Amino acid sequence: MEFSSASAISFANDLAQSQSHGSRMSTGVVVTTAIAIVLGMSFMVALKMGELDASEPILLKPTFPFIGHLLGMLRWQVGYMQMLSSKIPTHPAFTLRIFSSRIYVICDPSLIQAVYRNTKAFDFG
Repeated sequence: MEFSSASAISFANDLAQSQSHGSRMSTGVVVTTAIAIVLGMSFMVALKMGELDASEPILLKPTFPFIGHLLGMLRWQVGYMQMLSSKIPTHPAFTLRIFSSRIYVICDPSLIQAVYRNTKAFDFG
């Protein structure tokens, strides 16, 4: 696509006319641009998260994407983990996603002991 001087002048005239309509037009453009950026970033984060590896614990999906588990942790604190583990009593561990991070929750006491014995293999921070 070529960008000639005539099209540049036409673009400048259109821009000047849109700015002469006042701040209502520019506010609408800013809001639309902000919404587009937020949706684009959300899409990119969703793509980045990817699928779970076969060796990872089962994924518990939140009610509200990206922040659902965070809201649950803030509201019910430790009780939230107990609520989640009671939903899947047959699994000794599960995965939570908050934004683009993964949190692994271990419910089985024997697995918890194994993790503490091998602390160099895990990140507790």
